[in-house]
Amino acid sequence: MRDRIRKDHKRRPHPVDVIAGRNLKLARSRAGFSQERLGKAVGLTFQQIQKYERGANRMSLSRAAEFAAVPGMSVADFFERPPVSAGDFDSAGYSRWSALYRRAQAAGIASEVTRITRAIIDLSSKNYNNCREGQ
Repeated sequence: MRDRIRKDHKRRPHPVDVIAGRNLKLARSRAGFSQERLGKAVGLTFQQIQKYERGANRMSLSRAAEFAAVPGMSVADFFERPPVSAGDFDSAGYSRWSALYRRAQAAGIASEVTRITRAIIDLSSKNYNNCREGQ
């Protein structure tokens, strides 16, 4: 029975490794790095980066420090739970919004973009609620 537990344990990544990998992916996306570019920056292949992001490879503290130096995150960020659940996270959508926001910051209009985005969301919510009430 002990062997079965060990085999099952080896097949599934540890939840901490999954969190660290997800946070690596978030950091990489926010920084605008591809897996290949991040790999080159720390001396790994993109396949190795994929394995870290999936939690298939365990991230050592020294490796986390190398990753954190590239996208500008702290090592602790890799081990904290992300603010959204795995099912809610859409990395492609997040990457697009993040890239647009960085462009707005560079242009000095980030606060205006945030204000306009909030207004659009508020209007959409009100219109949706009004339509539902009218049915």
